[in-house]
Amino acid sequence: LFPLVVWSIIYILIDAIDNNKTIDDIITNISHIIFGPTAKFVQSWYLYVLLGIYLFIPIFNAWIKENDRRHSLYFILLWCISLCVPYLKALFAGNSITPPYMFAGYFGYIVLGYYLHKYPIKMTSLKTYIIMSSLVVILSGIIPVVIYLANIPGYDTYSNIVYNYLSLSTVMMCVCIYTFIQNFNPKNCIFQNVMAHLSPLTFGIFLVNYATIYYTFFVYFSVKPIDNLLVEIAIVFIGSFVISYVITLIINSLTAKTTKLWKEEIRVLSLRLAQF
Repeated sequence: LFPLVVWSIIYILIDAIDNNKTIDDIITNISHIIFGPTAKFVQSWYLYVLLGIYLFIPIFNAWIKENDRRHSLYFILLWCISLCVPYLKALFAGNSITPPYMFAGYFGYIVLGYYLHKYPIKMTSLKTYIIMSSLVVILSGIIPVVIYLANIPGYDTYSNIVYNYLSLSTVMMCVCIYTFIQNFNPKNCIFQNVMAHLSPLTFGIFLVNYATIYYTFFVYFSVKPIDNLLVEIAIVFIGSFVISYVITLIINSLTAKTTKLWKEEIRVLSLRLAQF
Protein backbone atom coordinates (compact mmCIF):
# COMPACT_ATOMS: atom_id res chain seq x y z
CA LEU A 1 0.00 0.00 0.00
CA PHE A 2 2.81 2.41 0.91
CA PRO A 3 4.72 2.21 -2.42
CA LEU A 4 1.42 2.36 -4.33
CA VAL A 5 0.41 5.64 -2.69
CA VAL A 6 3.89 7.19 -2.73
CA TRP A 7 4.66 6.35 -6.36
CA SER A 8 1.17 7.33 -7.50
CA ILE A 9 1.80 10.80 -6.01
CA ILE A 10 5.26 10.94 -7.63
CA TYR A 11 3.82 10.11 -11.05
CA ILE A 12 1.00 12.63 -10.53
CA LEU A 13 3.56 15.36 -9.76
CA ILE A 14 5.67 14.39 -12.80
CA ASP A 15 2.57 14.52 -15.01
CA ALA A 16 1.59 17.88 -13.50
CA ILE A 17 4.99 19.39 -14.28
CA ASP A 18 4.98 17.87 -17.77
CA ASN A 19 1.49 19.15 -18.62
CA ASN A 20 1.33 22.34 -16.52
CA LYS A 21 -1.44 21.02 -14.27
CA THR A 22 -2.91 23.23 -11.55
CA ILE A 23 -2.87 22.55 -7.80
CA ASP A 24 -6.57 21.65 -8.01
CA ASP A 25 -5.82 19.05 -10.68
CA ILE A 26 -3.04 17.55 -8.54
CA ILE A 27 -5.30 17.34 -5.47
CA THR A 28 -8.10 15.77 -7.54
CA ASN A 29 -5.76 13.17 -9.02
CA ILE A 30 -4.34 12.31 -5.60
CA SER A 31 -7.85 11.85 -4.22
CA HIS A 32 -8.59 9.44 -7.10
CA ILE A 33 -5.76 7.05 -6.15
CA ILE A 34 -8.28 4.95 -4.24
CA PHE A 35 -10.24 4.32 -7.47
CA GLY A 36 -7.45 3.04 -9.70
CA PRO A 37 -4.20 3.76 -11.57
CA THR A 38 -3.22 7.41 -11.92
CA ALA A 39 -1.78 9.31 -14.87
CA LYS A 40 1.49 7.90 -16.26
CA PHE A 41 1.53 5.18 -13.57
CA VAL A 42 -0.26 2.65 -15.75
CA GLN A 43 1.62 -0.37 -14.38
CA SER A 44 0.12 0.27 -10.94
CA TRP A 45 -2.92 -1.85 -11.92
CA TYR A 46 -0.74 -4.77 -10.82
CA LEU A 47 -0.42 -3.31 -7.30
CA TYR A 48 -4.20 -2.97 -6.99
CA VAL A 49 -4.52 -6.64 -7.95
CA LEU A 50 -1.89 -7.57 -5.36
CA LEU A 51 -3.73 -5.65 -2.64
CA GLY A 52 -6.88 -7.64 -3.29
CA ILE A 53 -4.97 -10.92 -3.35
CA TYR A 54 -3.07 -10.13 -0.14
CA LEU A 55 -6.34 -9.39 1.65
CA PHE A 56 -7.63 -12.81 0.60
CA ILE A 57 -4.46 -14.72 1.56
CA PRO A 58 -5.57 -15.48 5.19
CA ILE A 59 -8.73 -17.16 3.86
CA PHE A 60 -6.66 -19.06 1.31
CA ASN A 61 -4.25 -20.27 4.01
CA ALA A 62 -7.13 -21.59 6.10
CA TRP A 63 -8.67 -23.32 3.04
CA ILE A 64 -5.45 -24.89 1.76
CA LYS A 65 -4.63 -26.42 5.17
CA GLU A 66 -7.95 -28.26 5.17
CA ASN A 67 -7.66 -29.54 1.59
CA ASP A 68 -5.37 -32.05 -0.04
CA ARG A 69 -3.60 -32.14 -3.41
CA ARG A 70 -6.72 -33.35 -5.20
CA HIS A 71 -8.79 -30.33 -4.11
CA SER A 72 -6.05 -27.88 -5.16
CA LEU A 73 -5.81 -29.54 -8.57
CA TYR A 74 -9.61 -29.47 -8.90
CA PHE A 75 -9.57 -25.70 -8.25
CA ILE A 76 -6.82 -25.15 -10.85
CA LEU A 77 -8.66 -27.23 -13.46
CA LEU A 78 -11.86 -25.23 -12.94
CA TRP A 79 -9.85 -22.03 -13.33
CA CYS A 80 -8.22 -23.25 -16.56
CA ILE A 81 -11.58 -24.35 -17.99
CA SER A 82 -12.99 -20.89 -17.27
CA LEU A 83 -10.05 -19.35 -19.16
CA CYS A 84 -11.10 -21.27 -22.28
CA VAL A 85 -14.36 -19.30 -22.56
CA PRO A 86 -12.79 -16.31 -24.41
CA TYR A 87 -11.62 -18.67 -27.18
CA LEU A 88 -15.15 -20.07 -27.57
CA LYS A 89 -16.59 -16.57 -27.43
CA ALA A 90 -14.31 -15.40 -30.25
CA LEU A 91 -15.22 -18.39 -32.42
CA PHE A 92 -18.98 -18.54 -31.88
CA ALA A 93 -20.24 -15.27 -30.39
CA GLY A 94 -17.90 -12.60 -31.70
CA ASN A 95 -17.77 -9.59 -29.39
CA SER A 96 -21.46 -9.48 -28.52
CA ILE A 97 -21.49 -11.42 -25.26
CA THR A 98 -19.53 -10.80 -22.08
CA PRO A 99 -18.86 -14.27 -20.61
CA PRO A 100 -18.61 -14.96 -16.87
CA TYR A 101 -15.10 -16.41 -17.20
CA MET A 102 -13.57 -14.52 -14.26
CA PHE A 103 -13.62 -17.56 -11.99
CA ALA A 104 -10.91 -16.90 -9.38
CA GLY A 105 -9.32 -14.29 -11.68
CA TYR A 106 -5.72 -13.54 -10.82
CA PHE A 107 -6.03 -15.51 -7.58
CA GLY A 108 -5.80 -18.63 -9.72
CA TYR A 109 -2.09 -17.85 -10.12
CA ILE A 110 -1.66 -17.98 -6.33
CA VAL A 111 -3.19 -21.46 -6.12
CA LEU A 112 -1.18 -22.56 -9.17
CA GLY A 113 2.05 -21.21 -7.69
CA TYR A 114 1.35 -22.95 -4.38
CA TYR A 115 0.65 -26.22 -6.18
CA LEU A 116 3.81 -26.06 -8.32
CA HIS A 117 5.86 -25.18 -5.24
CA LYS A 118 4.50 -28.05 -3.16
CA TYR A 119 4.29 -30.56 -6.01
CA PRO A 120 7.08 -29.50 -8.41
CA ILE A 121 7.49 -30.86 -11.92
CA LYS A 122 10.87 -32.59 -11.92
CA MET A 123 12.85 -32.10 -15.11
CA THR A 124 15.15 -35.08 -14.78
CA SER A 125 15.33 -36.17 -18.40
CA LEU A 126 16.06 -34.67 -21.81
CA LYS A 127 12.53 -35.66 -22.91
CA THR A 128 10.98 -33.44 -20.24
CA TYR A 129 13.13 -30.48 -21.27
CA ILE A 130 12.17 -30.95 -24.94
CA ILE A 131 8.44 -31.15 -24.10
CA MET A 132 8.53 -28.03 -21.92
CA SER A 133 10.62 -26.08 -24.42
CA SER A 134 8.30 -27.09 -27.27
CA LEU A 135 5.28 -25.93 -25.27
CA VAL A 136 6.84 -22.49 -24.75
CA VAL A 137 7.64 -22.15 -28.48
CA ILE A 138 4.17 -23.33 -29.53
CA LEU A 139 2.29 -21.15 -27.04
CA SER A 140 4.36 -17.99 -27.43
CA GLY A 141 5.20 -18.22 -31.13
CA ILE A 142 3.14 -20.58 -33.26
CA ILE A 143 -0.36 -20.24 -31.73
CA PRO A 144 -0.31 -16.38 -31.76
CA VAL A 145 0.63 -16.40 -35.45
CA VAL A 146 -2.09 -18.94 -36.33
CA ILE A 147 -4.79 -17.01 -34.45
CA TYR A 148 -3.60 -13.73 -35.96
CA LEU A 149 -3.76 -15.19 -39.48
CA ALA A 150 -7.28 -16.53 -38.76
CA ASN A 151 -8.37 -12.87 -38.66
CA ILE A 152 -11.78 -13.37 -37.01
CA PRO A 153 -13.91 -10.33 -37.98
CA GLY A 154 -14.83 -7.88 -35.25
CA TYR A 155 -12.63 -9.38 -32.56
CA ASP A 156 -9.12 -8.50 -31.56
CA THR A 157 -8.02 -12.11 -31.14
CA TYR A 158 -4.34 -11.38 -31.24
CA SER A 159 -4.12 -9.27 -28.07
CA ASN A 160 -7.32 -10.03 -26.16
CA ILE A 161 -6.93 -13.80 -26.13
CA VAL A 162 -3.39 -14.93 -26.76
CA TYR A 163 -1.45 -12.37 -24.71
CA ASN A 164 -4.09 -11.53 -22.12
CA TYR A 165 -2.82 -12.03 -18.56
CA LEU A 166 -5.84 -14.24 -17.88
CA SER A 167 -5.29 -16.31 -21.00
CA LEU A 168 -4.82 -20.08 -20.98
CA SER A 169 -1.79 -19.59 -23.25
CA THR A 170 -0.23 -17.21 -20.73
CA VAL A 171 -0.94 -19.60 -17.85
CA MET A 172 0.72 -22.47 -19.73
CA MET A 173 3.76 -20.32 -20.52
CA CYS A 174 3.98 -19.37 -16.83
CA VAL A 175 3.93 -23.04 -15.82
CA CYS A 176 6.75 -23.86 -18.25
CA ILE A 177 8.94 -20.87 -17.33
CA TYR A 178 8.31 -21.38 -13.58
CA THR A 179 9.29 -25.03 -13.94
CA PHE A 180 12.50 -24.13 -15.80
CA ILE A 181 13.49 -21.68 -13.05
CA GLN A 182 12.46 -24.11 -10.31
CA ASN A 183 14.79 -26.77 -11.74
CA PHE A 184 17.59 -24.32 -12.48
CA ASN A 185 20.26 -24.62 -9.80
CA PRO A 186 23.39 -22.74 -10.90
CA LYS A 187 26.62 -23.45 -9.05
CA ASN A 188 28.33 -20.33 -10.38
CA CYS A 189 29.05 -18.01 -7.45
CA ILE A 190 29.11 -14.88 -9.64
CA PHE A 191 25.65 -15.63 -11.01
CA GLN A 192 24.31 -16.32 -7.52
CA ASN A 193 25.77 -13.05 -6.21
CA VAL A 194 24.29 -11.06 -9.12
CA MET A 195 20.84 -12.57 -8.52
CA ALA A 196 21.11 -11.97 -4.77
CA HIS A 197 22.00 -8.33 -5.49
CA LEU A 198 19.24 -7.74 -8.05
CA SER A 199 16.40 -9.56 -6.27
CA PRO A 200 15.71 -6.89 -3.58
CA LEU A 201 15.78 -4.17 -6.28
CA THR A 202 13.34 -5.70 -8.78
CA PHE A 203 10.22 -4.13 -7.25
CA GLY A 204 11.82 -0.69 -7.32
CA ILE A 205 12.91 -1.21 -10.93
CA PHE A 206 9.31 -2.13 -11.76
CA LEU A 207 8.05 1.12 -10.19
CA VAL A 208 10.63 3.35 -11.90
CA ASN A 209 10.70 1.65 -15.29
CA TYR A 210 7.71 3.27 -17.01
CA ALA A 211 8.85 6.80 -16.17
CA THR A 212 12.30 5.92 -17.52
CA ILE A 213 10.86 4.67 -20.81
CA TYR A 214 8.28 7.44 -21.23
CA TYR A 215 10.44 10.44 -20.37
CA THR A 216 13.67 9.33 -22.04
CA PHE A 217 13.40 6.78 -24.82
CA PHE A 218 9.85 7.58 -25.89
CA VAL A 219 10.70 11.29 -26.22
CA TYR A 220 14.00 10.60 -27.99
CA PHE A 221 12.69 8.04 -30.49
CA SER A 222 9.63 10.14 -31.29
CA VAL A 223 12.05 12.80 -32.54
CA LYS A 224 14.80 10.55 -33.91
CA PRO A 225 13.30 7.14 -34.71
CA ILE A 226 15.49 4.21 -35.74
CA ASP A 227 14.59 2.35 -38.94
CA ASN A 228 15.36 -1.04 -37.38
CA LEU A 229 12.60 -1.87 -34.88
CA LEU A 230 14.53 -4.75 -33.27
CA VAL A 231 17.48 -2.46 -32.54
CA GLU A 232 15.15 0.15 -31.07
CA ILE A 233 13.48 -2.44 -28.81
CA ALA A 234 16.89 -3.72 -27.66
CA ILE A 235 18.07 -0.18 -26.84
CA VAL A 236 14.89 0.61 -24.89
CA PHE A 237 15.02 -2.70 -23.02
CA ILE A 238 18.68 -2.52 -21.99
CA GLY A 239 18.77 1.25 -21.50
CA SER A 240 15.60 1.46 -19.41
CA PHE A 241 16.76 -1.44 -17.25
CA VAL A 242 20.17 0.12 -16.56
CA ILE A 243 18.73 3.57 -15.79
CA SER A 244 15.94 2.12 -13.61
CA TYR A 245 18.49 -0.04 -11.82
CA VAL A 246 20.75 2.93 -11.02
CA ILE A 247 17.83 5.07 -9.79
CA THR A 248 16.51 2.22 -7.64
CA LEU A 249 19.97 1.54 -6.24
CA ILE A 250 20.34 5.20 -5.22
CA ILE A 251 16.87 5.32 -3.65
CA ASN A 252 17.49 2.02 -1.85
CA SER A 253 20.81 3.29 -0.49
CA LEU A 254 19.31 6.58 0.74
CA THR A 255 16.33 4.77 2.26
CA ALA A 256 18.60 2.31 4.08
CA LYS A 257 20.68 5.14 5.55
CA THR A 258 17.57 7.12 6.55
CA THR A 259 15.98 4.06 8.14
CA LYS A 260 19.19 3.35 10.07
CA LEU A 261 19.25 6.95 11.37
CA TRP A 262 15.57 6.79 12.36
CA LYS A 263 16.10 3.52 14.21
CA GLU A 264 19.06 5.01 16.09
CA GLU A 265 17.06 8.13 16.98
CA ILE A 266 14.17 6.02 18.20
CA ARG A 267 16.54 3.85 20.25
CA VAL A 268 18.15 6.91 21.90
CA LEU A 269 14.75 8.47 22.56
CA SER A 270 13.50 5.21 24.09
CA LEU A 271 16.52 5.05 26.40
CA ARG A 272 15.99 8.67 27.52
CA LEU A 273 12.32 8.03 28.16
CA ALA A 274 13.20 4.91 30.15
CA GLN A 275 15.69 6.90 32.26
CA PHE A 276 13.13 9.64 32.81
